[in-house]
Amino acid sequence: MGKKYRPYYPDEELLLPPSLREWLPEDHLAYFVSDVVDNLDLSVMDAVYGTEKRGQPPYDPVMMTKVLVYGYCIGVFSSRRIERAGGGHCVPCAGGGESTELSNDL
Repeated sequence: MGKKYRPYYPDEELLLPPSLREWLPEDHLAYFVSDVVDNLDLSVMDAVYGTEKRGQPPYDPVMMTKVLVYGYCIGVFSSRRIERAGGGHCVPCAGGGESTELSNDL
């Protein structure tokens, strides 16, 4: 059995707002990026972590790819700036489970 990833539940219901999808309008770029990344074959990333047992569980590769692609689409290339933008712009990482600093992992 391969290494487990940190929880990633993009459609998770929350108390306020009731759904993460209510934070942005339906035609927001984040949804387009999410749809594109969902159609990519990211199995190579699973192969890298598949047998690794050491350390903390990594973030889900799908979520991290969405965060990076969205950051590049809005012209933000620094991992720390992507993290800061996550406060109001970065919906692909919403529902990523634990709230830790992503810049260390980008």
